[in-house]
Amino acid sequence: MRAVVHDGRPWSLRVADDWPEPSAGSGQVVVRVLGVGICGSDLALLSGARRAPGYPWVPGHEAFGEVVATGDGVSRDRAGQRVVIEPNYPCLRCPACRSDRTSMCPDRVIVGFTAPGTLAARVAVPAAFAWPVPG
Repeated sequence: MRAVVHDGRPWSLRVADDWPEPSAGSGQVVVRVLGVGICGSDLALLSGARRAPGYPWVPGHEAFGEVVATGDGVSRDRAGQRVVIEPNYPCLRCPACRSDRTSMCPDRVIVGFTAPGTLAARVAVPAAFAWPVPG
């Protein structure tokens, strides 16, 4: 599968044609990425001002696409949906989440920063964070 990969050197990106194909785990969907926005936090990662957990790393967290596969517990009706990916996955169990302060969740997954990003042909994401959008 094709993905854009950052190797940790400032401003260094390459296209990898052999990146691992994602699969939909329980509660997940696989999204064929149709577009990714680049924002200031992505630029901070690419410049070296922020570090990824490891390299090589797939950046990107503002994406939309089409659901192409569903995992256990996700309706197969989701296949074919156009979706926008919400890039922060809070645990929804901690005191901050239970107080509707999900941005303060200590276990929050941040796509492109604490988990691999969306600059790839396909990505697996929690179905609850793949929001349907009109065609």
